[in-house]
Amino acid sequence: MASNLLEGLTFKVADDEERLRALELRTRIYTQELGTTGQDRFDTLAFHLIAKDSTGSVVACLRIVGPEDRPFDIERLVDISPFVQTGKSPAEISRFCVEPSHRDIAPGHTIHLGMLKLVYEFTLRYHITDLFTLVMPHLITFYRFILFKPLHVNCEHPIFGSAHLMHLDLDGVRRRLQHASTPVAQLLFHTDLPNVVV
Repeated sequence: MASNLLEGLTFKVADDEERLRALELRTRIYTQELGTTGQDRFDTLAFHLIAKDSTGSVVACLRIVGPEDRPFDIERLVDISPFVQTGKSPAEISRFCVEPSHRDIAPGHTIHLGMLKLVYEFTLRYHITDLFTLVMPHLITFYRFILFKPLHVNCEHPIFGSAHLMHLDLDGVRRRLQHASTPVAQLLFHTDLPNVVV
């Protein structure tokens, strides 16, 4: 991938002030699109990963709740234990929001791929082996593209409605794809982006 991928954007773990701006972005988007703020007690426990534009505005965010804070929010609704092998270190990823003006997916410049790279680097740094999330039906194809696999476990989420459990086996992805030539594999394993900071 080109070295100028995602030029003008910075991807990082939010500091305290940036976390507040990420929550403001999520509150605005969730209120407009889902009729709820999407905030809960896990926001104070989670790591918040963000994208900032050249003006410093937070234009995308998500949260990762680490293994030390289980049971995760999704475990109120589904049982992930059958999919967590002994010795693994799972986390929950959720609340992915993108400013509407940044949602277009264009060659060489998509905020979604930058966030994926940030998530991957973050999981390496914090020794997270698996990510679990609940996904609305219309987003399953996108999550499959970024290497999540459906687990054929469904539930009714109080915010999203019908939702499907999906899983990203990070160790498995590394073993399977680190020598692959696909654009996603090249991004994750062979591209050093100075604007991705963990």
